[in-house]
Amino acid sequence: MAGYAAAKAGVHNLVSTLAEEEGLGAKATVIGIMPNVIDTPGNRQAMPNADHDKWTKPSVFAKAILHWASDGSATEKFPKLENGQFYTFETLKSGKSIADYINGVETAYLYKSE
Repeated sequence: MAGYAAAKAGVHNLVSTLAEEEGLGAKATVIGIMPNVIDTPGNRQAMPNADHDKWTKPSVFAKAILHWASDGSATEKFPKLENGQFYTFETLKSGKSIADYINGVETAYLYKSE
């Protein structure tokens, strides 16, 4: 656990340091993405009894990154992209409803009928 904590602290420091770097150029934006569990085949295999509906699909990250790479503006579905900031991604399940969030902004909503 100590190795994980050290690596996580290192990433936080790296994002903060790069965000302050002048050599990256005025248009560069550095962010950190903090997911909950990502819904991948490897994670499903490692944790077969977990509630996979609470895991964030890789497409949620892809949509956010593509949006931010295009113009980075805030919308109803995406928070404003700010240099040096960290963005938490989480998927919350309530009954048959599943919603994806980035820093508390609902990005996707699904109601399962089965």
